[in-house]
Amino acid sequence: MAVLTRLARHANAMFYKERANNEGLWMGLGRTSAWPNDLVPPIPDPSKTVIEQPIGYKKASEVTFVKQDPAGTIEYLGERYTAIDDIEARSLRSTLIYLKFVVEYTELPATTTRQIGIFRGLGLKPEVDPNLQAALPEEVNNVGDLEILDNTMPNTRAEYQRDEYSYMIVF
Repeated sequence: MAVLTRLARHANAMFYKERANNEGLWMGLGRTSAWPNDLVPPIPDPSKTVIEQPIGYKKASEVTFVKQDPAGTIEYLGERYTAIDDIEARSLRSTLIYLKFVVEYTELPATTTRQIGIFRGLGLKPEVDPNLQAALPEEVNNVGDLEILDNTMPNTRAEYQRDEYSYMIVF
């Protein structure tokens, strides 16, 4: 059985990061209606291209290679990591990309959501400020490509909350 080498996996990670930085990476929050059982969300359907009942989208604040580091400042699922630049990532042949999205207080509506999607290449409508960091569905012309989909238990956010979402992609 053949395997994909670490060099090939690193090349795929580098390509992904470059495309994410060039085309933009956005997180969409949605699905305001309950699942049949909110305590056990359904397994995400990999054929989906959009999230259900979107309430808004937030641009990534960080898309970076990382390495495991017990003294690192990034914590993800009980492990610690340090952000590294592309040069170090090449020398280590890193296959880990860290994504971070921060929703500031009133940037998106206060409501309960159950679905998160990560989109590459989201396009804003022509009349919308191109430097916008958070967008409502009516400000979006094209959601781009849905690359990650997560069905979750209910997550209720309020206007006085600052919410941080982090993901680690392993290539």
